[in-house]
Amino acid sequence: KTAQTSAVMGEPASTASVQTVTSPEQIVDKKEWAARLNRWRQAEERIRDAALQRQRGNENKAESLLREALQLEPNYSSAQFELADILLSRGQYQESYTLWINLLAADPTSVHASLKLAATLQALKDYEAALDAAQWALRLDPYSLEAHQIVATSCMRMNKPDQAIEHLRKIINVERE
Repeated sequence: KTAQTSAVMGEPASTASVQTVTSPEQIVDKKEWAARLNRWRQAEERIRDAALQRQRGNENKAESLLREALQLEPNYSSAQFELADILLSRGQYQESYTLWINLLAADPTSVHASLKLAATLQALKDYEAALDAAQWALRLDPYSLEAHQIVATSCMRMNKPDQAIEHLRKIINVERE
């Protein structure tokens, strides 16, 4: 385990062993490395094509290309992000939720992923969890209008109007600045 993964897993980073890798050859032999690079290139090509398909409004083709990219390289965060966004927009909340959680496990400082997770949780009507995710985003970016909106909406759904009003006021104040 590295210090980073240990910290994410709740272990103190100071007790974790840190591995230093100086070259790809230390991980795998040259043929394996060449095959891995080829898969990455193919995945990147599909991700670029998916972005073009989304711009053209062809979400089905974009989804298919992103799934292909993730078959080639399951940990490609940009493919996970785009696929999760498509799934969220289509109402496929459970699969979207899983992808947002995976993205945040890899990078807990992603405000955008935190906001998308919060929106997904709202769509799933899990307002407490949506509130937590939006508040996490606010810790990372206190001026996020979207996070304040999600907090306000979740608070209203949970019958906490005073907290909702507080965040609606923050939105007004941020927009005035």
